[in-house]
Amino acid sequence: MENTFKISISADNILQEIIIAQTMDVVSAFEQTDSEVHLFVDTLSDKKTALQVLEQHFDSKEIRIEELEPQNWNETWESNFAPIEVTGFCQIRASFHPVNEKVKHHFLLSPKMAFGTGHHETTYMMLESMKDVDFSGKKVLDIGCGTGILALMAKKIGASYISMMDIEVPAIENSKEHATLNAVEIDDIQVGDLEVIAQEPFDIVYANINRGVILQLFPYLEATKSNKTQLFLSGILKQDEHLVLAKAAEFNWKHIKTQSRGNWLRIDLVNAN
Repeated sequence: MENTFKISISADNILQEIIIAQTMDVVSAFEQTDSEVHLFVDTLSDKKTALQVLEQHFDSKEIRIEELEPQNWNETWESNFAPIEVTGFCQIRASFHPVNEKVKHHFLLSPKMAFGTGHHETTYMMLESMKDVDFSGKKVLDIGCGTGILALMAKKIGASYISMMDIEVPAIENSKEHATLNAVEIDDIQVGDLEVIAQEPFDIVYANINRGVILQLFPYLEATKSNKTQLFLSGILKQDEHLVLAKAAEFNWKHIKTQSRGNWLRIDLVNAN
């Protein structure tokens, strides 16, 4: 088992969110306090990339790096993970948590540090959007699936077909494990960059990634459009909304609404063709 590097920096909440957005692709996990953010990376290459981002904002003397001994991350996660309830719509829990019978849907989670547990504002907002969507018989695409929670939840509540992709192999493995835990069948799952996005029409598309990838995403979505395809985007900071909306308009996506939670946004769009 390889050692993990913990990179720590003192920063206010707004700067913490910027750091998370800019390092999300290489960081395995984040921890935030009121005054600090801790980044956990698993390889020397990822450590180098994360440090390059941090050094845009801080002097290198302000950045603390600690090499951690190998440990059982599942045990660490279990000791800190609390169940999540999304506005009465669903409960995200581990097998050792009690079931809340008052919510409509349930999802069993074993994230193993993959992004997308529902604790982060972006995943929470994506799950929150689902309560107003009719998934019955719909085809759903999940770009940057992380734990698989979005596509798998869509299938649980009526979607007829789900396609999932992520650039990280652990995320793909994690998604498959969650499919088994929740008795959901995955129709299509791919590992890779935007090139592996299924080039076929979908009714609903979720992309909980980051601004940089979202701005590159729109050309790859052209073949996924069907009549009134719904597109839900998150991983976007408030100050970047205008950039995403301008790019979306270039590709004939109509802005329906923007939802915020903390410094993060979810942008809802529909195919205007």
